[in-house]
Amino acid sequence: YWIPFHLLFLATKPQVFGQEMGAIDILARWSGVLGPIIGGLVISQLGFSGLFWWGIGMILISILPIWFLEPSKLSWDFHLGHYWEKLSSRWFRKDLLAFVGQGLEETMYGTIWPVVLFGILGGSHLALGGYQTVTLLMGSLLVLFIGRKIDHEAVANYARWAIVGLSVLWLARGYVSDKWVLLGIDTLRDWVAIFAFIPFGVYIYRRALTGDSPLYVVEREAAINIGRVLAVVLVGLILVLGGDWRWMVWIGIVGVFLIGLFPTYEADRKG
Repeated sequence: YWIPFHLLFLATKPQVFGQEMGAIDILARWSGVLGPIIGGLVISQLGFSGLFWWGIGMILISILPIWFLEPSKLSWDFHLGHYWEKLSSRWFRKDLLAFVGQGLEETMYGTIWPVVLFGILGGSHLALGGYQTVTLLMGSLLVLFIGRKIDHEAVANYARWAIVGLSVLWLARGYVSDKWVLLGIDTLRDWVAIFAFIPFGVYIYRRALTGDSPLYVVEREAAINIGRVLAVVLVGLILVLGGDWRWMVWIGIVGVFLIGLFPTYEADRKG
């Protein structure tokens, strides 16, 4: 799904990549808030079977725009041997490491952290849902602001400082147990992440335009999945060795550091 989604987004004018990405991000955030509410209403009226049919319908609707992509735009030649050659390629090396880092950080924050947070909140699904809803809502306006700013000027320095901030917040998350302080940390994380991930996302699309776009998008997804698998393996290894969450936060820190390796688009364009 995501490969053709990115290819479809590449049809956007490069001059408004950040603005369009910000708008999509806001829609995704509000959908993330409304989804559980609508799901609850569907379950109460139609049961769990109704929820599954509802989900299938939403997936089919989301696929409709992708069907309008012309087959000629989906032609690419991908094989594993060629992919691993990119490790020695200066053009793709930092991109590859950054994507692996993205997979690490996303998995730790989006999958492992909620499990840990569920225990901190006393095993309450309601408290966890409320917590996540607050953090989703808080960043919406800032997403639109930074997205527009990216389209008109370089924001590489913002991204670098944001990487440092995200690392500090990951470290703090390993030593704080008060739920209200954690709520503040995660809200701040959402704000800081906007300054790192939207410039990174815009860089990805601009970068894809300079080469074989379908192949680049496929390689990106492959690298992110490598990071996801690596994160799960490392978490399992830490548990086997008797470690706890304080050890695991370093996986997130490493992921953020790797994301910070992506070169600025301005530097790439000069090169």
